[in-house]
Amino acid sequence: INGGSAWAVRCFLRPAPDGARRYDAISRHLQTVSAGCLLPFHFVPNGIRTQGLWYPIVKMQWTDGEPLGLWVQRNLKNSHALRTLADALRSSVSQLQSSRVAHCDLQHGNILVHRTGQVQLVDYDGMFVPAFTGEQSPELGHVNYQHPSRGPKDYDQFLDNFAALVIFTSLKALAEQPVLWQKYGTGENLIFSSRDYRVVGQSPVFRDL
Repeated sequence: INGGSAWAVRCFLRPAPDGARRYDAISRHLQTVSAGCLLPFHFVPNGIRTQGLWYPIVKMQWTDGEPLGLWVQRNLKNSHALRTLADALRSSVSQLQSSRVAHCDLQHGNILVHRTGQVQLVDYDGMFVPAFTGEQSPELGHVNYQHPSRGPKDYDQFLDNFAALVIFTSLKALAEQPVLWQKYGTGENLIFSSRDYRVVGQSPVFRDL
């Protein structure tokens, strides 16, 4: 807590030589964007010192949101809440696309659900903003939420479409059949896994749906 405000601090476990340029470009663009799912943040090049050396950090406004996976588990018997969240996610992704932004790694660990039901996104490392047009994606996202053909050259404001559809469909399906969570949830997904996208005809999830 600093000055009455609470902040989350993220330390990098690996060298991030391009981190300053990327986070500066992301920060500049997000200052022009009005999207409730995005949280204010600052990239601090000399954020933490250990053994006499300075390392960067990302300081992001603290949120009391609950990770999507935990929220779903707690609300499995609340079909209305699941459907409402699915619609909130769709609205958030539309806001991002209208602002020429893609999160690029939508998944259960990067989506928080505020007590008001609002979707909030964290982890902006791989985010796309217009300044990165023509560049390659620095990461490929969580495999259980991404199209199997995604590659580094796939990097624009529409990159969230597939992951958003995976999550939207999962929430709608769980609202109808909560048992799908016990059958297919692994802690690293909602109900779909990467194999389901590669062999749709042999996927038990798709057969159940």
